Amino acid sequence: MTRLEYFKKHSLATVVATLGTGLFPEVVLVQGAIESNNGASLLSRKYNNFFGIKAGSAWKGKTVNLNTGEVFSGKKVTVNAAFRVYGSYYASVRNLVKFLKTYDRYKYVLAAKDPEAQFRALGLSGYATAPDYANVMISTYRTYKTQIEKAVSVDKALVGIGIGGVIGAAVYFKSDLQKVASDLKSSLPY
Repeated sequence: MTRLEYFKKHSLATVVATLGTGLFPEVVLVQGAIESNNGASLLSRKYNNFFGIKAGSAWKGKTVNLNTGEVFSGKKVTVNAAFRVYGSYYASVRNLVKFLKTYDRYKYVLAAKDPEAQFRALGLSGYATAPDYANVMISTYRTYKTQIEKAVSVDKALVGIGIGGVIGAAVYFKSDLQKVASDLKSSLPY
């Protein structure tokens, strides 16, 4: 899928999963698109891990071992690592929020007052080993800012109406929540 399709597809779940967390949904959308190659990576497609979160010793859920690219001392290397496995995109975002809240090194990410500050804080926190991590995310955000903000704005409005209203519409039209949200967003002018 294209980057715009990725943003549109995952916007509603991202808005709901980040409500009241201090994490900007725009940041999560961009980070997930980059980490998962717009949902095309094996880790995201098969294991619903859209943020490349490794298992670590504290993780008690399912894991999968995969090769991944890292940068150490300026050199790109491939390592095999255990990654967390999730049941859905939404679960992946919820765990990202929990992960960022668990480790003190991410406190500046959650305290940042705008998306670009959150990108910078993610880069400085050591979330990824790529030295240009924050710059790549900021560049992507600036490129798609208008479209991302439209998708997030529409989904925030849906949430403002109330998830109950969307679920009610789904029940009324005898379709699922994702289908109703998708139909509503398909009328967007982008």
